[in-house]
Amino acid sequence: MKKSFSHVIIIVYILLAVFITICLLSYNDYNTTEFGNKTVVIVKNDKTGKYKKGDLLIVSSENTYREGMQVFYYVSRGKSYYIQVGNVNEVNKGSVVVDNTVIDKKFLIGCDNDVKAIPFVGSVLALLESKWGYLGIIIFPVLGAFLYEVYSILKELRRVR
Repeated sequence: MKKSFSHVIIIVYILLAVFITICLLSYNDYNTTEFGNKTVVIVKNDKTGKYKKGDLLIVSSENTYREGMQVFYYVSRGKSYYIQVGNVNEVNKGSVVVDNTVIDKKFLIGCDNDVKAIPFVGSVLALLESKWGYLGIIIFPVLGAFLYEVYSILKELRRVR
């Protein structure tokens, strides 16, 4: 019973480590996880009041935008990108006017109509995807397990001699 419980914990840990690694490898140019036409957005602050801090949003990309739609888009500040939410005022051929600011269509993530929100999971994912979180929660335990296995093998080899 005790052994099977530890096996379940190890399997869950390995699945979590693989999932977080895939999320990190799926970063786009704006440091956001993207799977195909879905973008994973972690809410840090929401001016619309629709979402709470720490929510995980799965936003589907949109091909056609219309006036009045609420959209997610990237904003550049220096070398960093941030995600904003705004209303489309006008649609042009290669750009969209969002809250009286012209946004190139390549910076648009998707519209607010088809968003799946998962409460609190965004905070956990943000911690696991951070440099120190990934190092402390994924890398160090795996390194410890590897060193323990090397130690066990060396111990067994000494015993056999």
